[in-house]
Amino acid sequence: KTYQPVSKYPPLVEDVALIAPRNVLTGELMETIKKQSSLIRDVSLLDKYEETRTFHIVYQSYQKNLTDKEIGEIREKILEVLKEKYNAKLKA
Repeated sequence: KTYQPVSKYPPLVEDVALIAPRNVLTGELMETIKKQSSLIRDVSLLDKYEETRTFHIVYQSYQKNLTDKEIGEIREKILEVLKEKYNAKLKA
């Protein structure tokens, strides 16, 4: 195990519901989400029903408090990549 210091800045937590084809593995979606930013600390599956999967995403920086604008930009990048790669979209 390696020591990782605790950030003095609070995490921001967001739940995102996505509609993705059933043949797309949940683990692949989670890994793709994690790769979109170094500020994403954790991604977990919160709920799954038919083609809808809800992910719990934790964002956190060790240098500063994150703004809604920064989180919004990361979210847009996530949605764009998931749409291109898996034909997934945000649930309305």
